[in-house]
Amino acid sequence: MIRRPLVFIACLFLMIALILMKLHPIRGNPPDVPDNSLITVGGKLSDRQYKNDSFIIILEEAAPEKGDPDKTSVLIYLKDHYDSLSDLPPIGSRVTVRGKFSLFDEATNPGQFDMRRYYLIRGIDYRLFNGQILSYGKRYDVLRERLFSLRCRLGDVFDRLLTERDSGILKAMILGDRTSLDPEIRELYQAAGIAHALSISGLHISILGYGLYRLLRKMRIHPVAASVLCILFISLYSLMAGAGTATVRAAIMFGTCMLSELVHRTYDLLSALALSLMTILFTDPLYIFDSGFMLSFGAVAGIASISPVLKKSLPLGEKKLMSGLVASLSINLFTLPVVLFFFYEVPVYSLILNLLVIPCMGVLVVSAVLTAFLGLFLTIPAMLPAFICHLILLLYERGCILCQSVPGAVLLPGGRKRRELSFTIHYCSLSASCGKGKTISHFCRS
Repeated sequence: MIRRPLVFIACLFLMIALILMKLHPIRGNPPDVPDNSLITVGGKLSDRQYKNDSFIIILEEAAPEKGDPDKTSVLIYLKDHYDSLSDLPPIGSRVTVRGKFSLFDEATNPGQFDMRRYYLIRGIDYRLFNGQILSYGKRYDVLRERLFSLRCRLGDVFDRLLTERDSGILKAMILGDRTSLDPEIRELYQAAGIAHALSISGLHISILGYGLYRLLRKMRIHPVAASVLCILFISLYSLMAGAGTATVRAAIMFGTCMLSELVHRTYDLLSALALSLMTILFTDPLYIFDSGFMLSFGAVAGIASISPVLKKSLPLGEKKLMSGLVASLSINLFTLPVVLFFFYEVPVYSLILNLLVIPCMGVLVVSAVLTAFLGLFLTIPAMLPAFICHLILLLYERGCILCQSVPGAVLLPGGRKRRELSFTIHYCSLSASCGKGKTISHFCRS
């Protein structure tokens, strides 16, 4: 810690942020109006989506009509039908919308998903239903709009060359677009302990960034120019992919690594992690309560802190063949408290499954990138990498199903009462799907 002053500062920063957030609990800043009231809101359009047969836009710096602009953001479900996302106002334009005001639902039971907390962490305080766009300005953010258009075009390539399920996975994995992700696949990956594969993380950034760097160096481009081009590429890619927490963390760490080589300094994983942590929390300290934030930083911290110890402790731990097992075990051990706190269950065989998933990720990411960019111009050459993507995703799915079929696949800690409650809820959900109302009442009362 003493040798790494940046890590020490980051720990203090983390403690101060946690104390401040506890002293001042998460509070939104929604308009003081009754639920289902018809209100008019103006703001800057930051994102547009198509999800569950509905067009959605997000306004930042939003405020009700005749109100002062705030840092508040609002999620709006549009009433009107559009042919495509390109028919909606461009990103960065000032938009005025009228719709029915509604707050997000809060958790009413222990362990229930708290939608209001989830969106407040992301800066969204409330939502509007049956939204109608009244007007929008002609000025917009050209860069973000072009990146969004490219993201849509690449997504269309996946839709054209792959099955709907595979396309949804690759959109989440490569483009950061989870709107088309099959809920069954998301639950399957999460239950098997490989949900990290659906997020753009350090592995994706490393493959793309270092792959481009090596290509530029082979073309005999000067190291300084190659590093600057790679940092610029990763920055634009992160912005196109939605700039999620894991993506931003990986991009900052990649940029730190590139800069360390330029100034001839040794790259330190924990110091780079500390820098990215302070950058993200300084931008929005509420992310300290986000599970994705904790898992993303916990995974890297586990590799940096536990992995060296395991390499010395385990037989053959320092051999290359054991590196995957050591890294997977380090991540699982460090993130175990977070997994238990948020998900209440532990996928027992995720350690083994990740030995299959992680080595294949490099081939999958490269194949997906080739599919996307070749598919923009030539369909037939893009079919081969698309087929490779399909085979790897099929292997992932079969591996998840196999692990789930083995006895004791999921550990539910917490004692007898939690197991009884879990069984009761599971039985009630099965009974509801079969229409057994009396059985539900009997078990829920017990």
